[in-house]
Amino acid sequence: MIRKLLLALALVAGLSGTGNAVAGPFFNRPTPPTPSELGLDATQAAQWQTIQADAQALRQDTLMHIKLELAQTREALAEPNADLRALGQDYQAIALTALMEQRQLRERRLAFYASLDPQQQAKVREFLIEVTERAERAIRAFEVLQGEG
Repeated sequence: MIRKLLLALALVAGLSGTGNAVAGPFFNRPTPPTPSELGLDATQAAQWQTIQADAQALRQDTLMHIKLELAQTREALAEPNADLRALGQDYQAIALTALMEQRQLRERRLAFYASLDPQQQAKVREFLIEVTERAERAIRAFEVLQGEG
């Protein structure tokens, strides 16, 4: 159970990240379009950059909580009377917090997208197609690693 939750958190964190850092089994992570590539005005560019920075902060915060929890989990599991239920609940709390914050971020992104003109929206959709294709490759790779592919 904990393993599946960690894998789900890692996948969510990897997919929700921004920037061009290399992560996971794939290189050349799609980079979100820049404000100039989208043709944004100064106000839109500031909104876009704030959303991107907040997404990165959420990803880093989630990963930091997972790292801290992993260290505590290792210590707890070394004890003969380890409370596996409590350990699972700790990871679930991290996941639920991340999901709630991701939901708020998604609503901001959707509102921003709705404010764009059709050409700008098309550029955002092109980026999302790249992200979707990358996610499909990651799922296929995970299936192969699990012996399902």
